[in-house]
Amino acid sequence: MHRRLEAARIMLARGTSPALAAASAGFYDQSHFTCHFKKAFGTTPRRYADACR
Repeated sequence: MHRRLEAARIMLARGTSPALAAASAGFYDQSHFTCHFKKAFGTTPRRYADACR
């Protein structure tokens, strides 16, 4: 799980949309991804991506 989250985090930092990052990292759906991302990093994928811009 941590490896998939880290891969998605890197994609988000590079400008990939949360939906595409979730699918590319192997998550079942975006809500599954969002739940795990928020537990691991303390923020939603969209807020993380916005903060990286």
